Amino acid sequence: MPNLCARLLALLFCCCSAFASAQSYEQLYSEYRGSLYQIRLIEKSSNSKAGLGSGFQISPDGLIATNYHVVAEAVSDPDKYQLEYLSVDGAKGNLELLDIDVINDLALLRQDKPGAEHIQLATDTPKKGETIVSLGNPLDLGMTLIPGTYNGIASGSFYDRIHFAGSINPGMSGGPAINTRGHVVGINVATAGNQVSFLVPVDKLAALQKHFRQEGNSLDLKEVTHRQLLDNQQRIIESILQADWQRRALGEAKVVGEIVPAIQCWGNTQEDDDNPVKRIDKGCTGQDVVFLADDFNSGRVEYEFFWLEAEDLLPSRFYAEYEQQMSSFTPAMRPVRKM
Repeated sequence: MPNLCARLLALLFCCCSAFASAQSYEQLYSEYRGSLYQIRLIEKSSNSKAGLGSGFQISPDGLIATNYHVVAEAVSDPDKYQLEYLSVDGAKGNLELLDIDVINDLALLRQDKPGAEHIQLATDTPKKGETIVSLGNPLDLGMTLIPGTYNGIASGSFYDRIHFAGSINPGMSGGPAINTRGHVVGINVATAGNQVSFLVPVDKLAALQKHFRQEGNSLDLKEVTHRQLLDNQQRIIESILQADWQRRALGEAKVVGEIVPAIQCWGNTQEDDDNPVKRIDKGCTGQDVVFLADDFNSGRVEYEFFWLEAEDLLPSRFYAEYEQQMSSFTPAMRPVRKM
């Protein structure tokens, strides 16, 4: 009987916990829905949507945060595209692009008519394993709430990204991830699938907001982008040059491997009974890039080596095989999907 009572109490506790969580999520959405927006990229000639994302108001004067990749086409071709917002209650309006951080994939905009509600940025970091909630507009289905787990800053990257165990879907880019107190701890940015998603840490957004407040409305966004890319390039080069370059065997040669944790190396050996030349490969690459446009990115570090060997082969035949291998050589690309 005592065991039965204990099981009933445990079941009751689980049911109550699930009900309390549901109430908590519902309350969070109800309290902060007024600060959430769909960000629309509008093609001027057709006056039709060309892209969608999410955003959220972060100040009483109508500042809205989103991802840079949501608004990138409006930056590169302002004569063709304009930006609009749609609130969860159906209110529409125009957006002005104020400042950008291409390295951390962030953009700051302003509404033509500031909304009545805004959401605060967190000043403390969640604990690993803490539940946080991602908000956004997946697949143009309307604002959606997705609970998940905070797993700290993901390792193996040149760029700080929070590992979020939750499903960020297309259209949710630029939406906030909030803690149970309703403060923003990150910004939706990318997914690798299978409940592995990534957020930009909120301190990057706080820095962008501070930059805009200090610099004012006269920013040249092309100059800002140029400066950010050069600074980022210098940061990455210095981190690589200052590292301890350990060499590893590749065939009978020695080559560098994973110089810094942000670079990962992969190997393969190609042997074929019909081909007298054996090839041993080693390819090393950084896992992330800086998004600039759908067909252009920057910031990738990549180096590859291969060793060819053969026995009793004429030099001319060996050279012909080498020439053929080099003619089809292309660097490996392993992108993370933007949302």
